[in-house]
Amino acid sequence: MDDSKLHDRADTSDSDEASALPLVPGSETAERSDDEAIEEQSHLEQKAGELEAKVSCPQCSQCYSDPRFLPCLHIFCAGCLEQLATASPSSHKDEDATPEQNDPVTEQAKPGALACPVCGKEFQLPPNGTKGFQTALAMAELVKSYQFIKRYNSSPSREVKCDQCDMKAVEYCYMCSKFACDICSGIHKRWRHFIGHRVVSLDDLENDPAKVKALSAACEVWSYCPKHHDEKLKLYCDTCQEFICCDCTVKSHKEHSYEFVTEDTLTAHRERMLDAKTSLSDLCQQLESSQGSLAAQTERIERQIAETKAQIEAALTQRREKLDLHKRTLLERVDEVTRTPLSELQRRGKEIEDLQQQASTCQEFLSQNLEQSSPTCLISVERTVCDRIEEISNDVHQKQPPQREMPRIEFWPAMQVAPLGQVTCCRGRANTDDSSSADSEISSEFFEVHSTTETPEIMYPTPLSFHHSLFMQSIHLGMSSRFESSGLYPGNETSGDLQPTGAETLKFLGIPVRTIEGISRPNGIAVTNRLAVCEFGTHQVSVLELDGKRVTAFGGKGERKGRFLFPNSVATDREGKFLVSDANYRIQLFTPAGKCVKCIGAKGSGELQFKDPTGVAISKSTRAFICDRANNHVMVLDKMLSFSTMIGKKGKQAGEFNCPSDIACDGNGNIYVADGWNHRVQVFTEDGTFIHQFGKKGSAPGQLNTPSHLCVDPDGYIYISEIRNHRVSIFRSNGEFVTFIGSEGNKLGQLKEPRGVAVDQNRVLYVSDFGNNRIH
Repeated sequence: MDDSKLHDRADTSDSDEASALPLVPGSETAERSDDEAIEEQSHLEQKAGELEAKVSCPQCSQCYSDPRFLPCLHIFCAGCLEQLATASPSSHKDEDATPEQNDPVTEQAKPGALACPVCGKEFQLPPNGTKGFQTALAMAELVKSYQFIKRYNSSPSREVKCDQCDMKAVEYCYMCSKFACDICSGIHKRWRHFIGHRVVSLDDLENDPAKVKALSAACEVWSYCPKHHDEKLKLYCDTCQEFICCDCTVKSHKEHSYEFVTEDTLTAHRERMLDAKTSLSDLCQQLESSQGSLAAQTERIERQIAETKAQIEAALTQRREKLDLHKRTLLERVDEVTRTPLSELQRRGKEIEDLQQQASTCQEFLSQNLEQSSPTCLISVERTVCDRIEEISNDVHQKQPPQREMPRIEFWPAMQVAPLGQVTCCRGRANTDDSSSADSEISSEFFEVHSTTETPEIMYPTPLSFHHSLFMQSIHLGMSSRFESSGLYPGNETSGDLQPTGAETLKFLGIPVRTIEGISRPNGIAVTNRLAVCEFGTHQVSVLELDGKRVTAFGGKGERKGRFLFPNSVATDREGKFLVSDANYRIQLFTPAGKCVKCIGAKGSGELQFKDPTGVAISKSTRAFICDRANNHVMVLDKMLSFSTMIGKKGKQAGEFNCPSDIACDGNGNIYVADGWNHRVQVFTEDGTFIHQFGKKGSAPGQLNTPSHLCVDPDGYIYISEIRNHRVSIFRSNGEFVTFIGSEGNKLGQLKEPRGVAVDQNRVLYVSDFGNNRIH
């Protein structure tokens, strides 16, 4: 019977079979309440909304058409993958290639790479192009469910028409994605090719909306092979990862590994998938834990950033307050230092004003007598007028301020503002609950940000000075996490390019903050809470406050005990006593008050004899070391200043000297000797064992020319004054050069034949500027 006759028969028997037909949506005979219909409609709409988000291709944003998945498991339409492969740079023809290389067949044989648009991971195209990517069967099922629900919802009053005729549909074939009326459904069921297709009754769907959830379940009936239409797909090829029929095993899959899909096979595959799902769940939990750890660390860092910025702002506020306070102090100092001279000038101005009035009165009186008086009157007042003029003249000469007494008021601003501090970033490991987890270790790395806002004491120039030119200049040192040259002193620009290694490097904060003028040929110096200076010009040792104020002086030219002849060097012990060497072939020990308590030495080369004692130093173990420049050795004395041993002899080899000029001790029991005419520094243990040496003659950074004096700071940095290079070079204890300061001249920050160097507890460096008669 043909289709037309079947439809005619259906039309004539429509009324007879009405009671037997399943109910369709919108039928007036439906035995459901309006609330149930509304509930079903909202449920189907919700289901359609859920599926729409799942079945949209991320590339074209449309519903999937022939969905395929890449090895990264991202799903795309087959057409979208084809467009991506065509647009891939690897698929473009190479203009420089030969025609054979650009031949389509050749290109097919050598496929290019395809990058996933979602994750960016690249994959090699299969030999047959994008068709080689597997079909996403689960997604294809979802697409069918979505298409069914979307069409079902879009039909007026839910009266879906048959896809083959205009009659009301009563069933939906899930495999064909077609609606069918009762007659077409019967034909569909009788065709052998459609046997096994999954058919959904619209009547059942209306009476039980929960069945919509089952629409996305995989069809468990066998499909037919697309190559051998009469054969069912009963085997699975592991080699090609696709379902095949028995005929496929004879031809295209002959040598492949395949097996029949049985219930046991499905169970085994399902168990493996469940195990994989469990492993994936564990990985997801680890990733979630790692994400939480990273989020906590990010929050911690952001909190530290906010706290650090707040600390910096607080330090800046504190600095502003100190600057404002210092500003007020300076302004008050201006008033203070000028109050007396200004009052004196005002007083003298008043006196001169009075004298001017007196002279004017005298002049007026004299003019009147000259113009109007008789000769007799002139003669009678002449003596009186002359005496008055002489009196006024004497007062003028007495009360006229001399030019040399005119005050000179100056302000010396700080050359550079001390930094607020430094920000450090310390790498560490966060504490995790599962320290044994490899993932936890990976995710636990973090950074801590700390702000070092302890502002060093601000060192400003001395407030305005009156009648003298003492102003504060000194070299303030600090520690930083990276090398930075301030470029203060001309001639040391090249040192800024040097990048020393190590946990700590030296940084110069600024600059001379003190300069003490009026020192007569300063030579060796020592610093504790006060500054002791050997003065060649006056043959004495001067003791100064650190701001340059003179406290006392002792010595004076002579050969008697307590006197000096060109004092060379001075060192201090724990009790504040001074050990001084001079050209009288001896060393002398003085109390802090300047009283000589011991005098040792005589001219010669033996024990306790000297020819030219220069540098002196006292070690942590209270042993005394004296460089003898003419004898070319270092004499070692015990704490009672009794002879102990000698180190070195004349020569150029390691441990030998050529005019050693100064010596210094560090906190580790090592001694450093400035080997003057060998242009180097040698390092020994206290017992005289040679350790190493550094330096050679020259003026380049790291070279030395006639090193004169040296000292070691608490951090192990060595400061060496160079007479002929007119600078101070700075090294690490291992001999690594750091930088230098100074250049020849008499301007601010310049040096001329520098001698003694010393660093106080605040890392302020003091330098004897011998040729300029001052201390920096």
